[in-house]
Amino acid sequence: DDDDDDDAMRRRVKEAIAKDERLMRYAELSTVCDAIEEKMDGYAMEIVDANARLDGDDAASAELEAAVHELVKQITLHRATLRGKLEAYRAELGPLEEELDRDGTFASFADLETDADDLP
Repeated sequence: DDDDDDDAMRRRVKEAIAKDERLMRYAELSTVCDAIEEKMDGYAMEIVDANARLDGDDAASAELEAAVHELVKQITLHRATLRGKLEAYRAELGPLEEELDRDGTFASFADLETDADDLP
């Protein structure tokens, strides 16, 4: 059964990660970076949506315009904070990724995946 094979594969990967703190840190950093990127994309869409609502409302009051501009300013500041965190995490992730690649750790995962793909 493919689900059983996938479960066994996931279990082997988790066991391998648990044995290597570098892999655990790599998995954590990757997950955090993905989450931050997703949040930043969501905030970017909020800015686009807010500006579109403003552009579509010719009768928008000065009060509404000021509120939208303040919202955009706050979101932009928050995105800058997130970008700083993301860059710091990536600064740690890059060398870690190179080390895991260089010592063959990633290759062993590729072998596990290939073995799983080759299962009947």
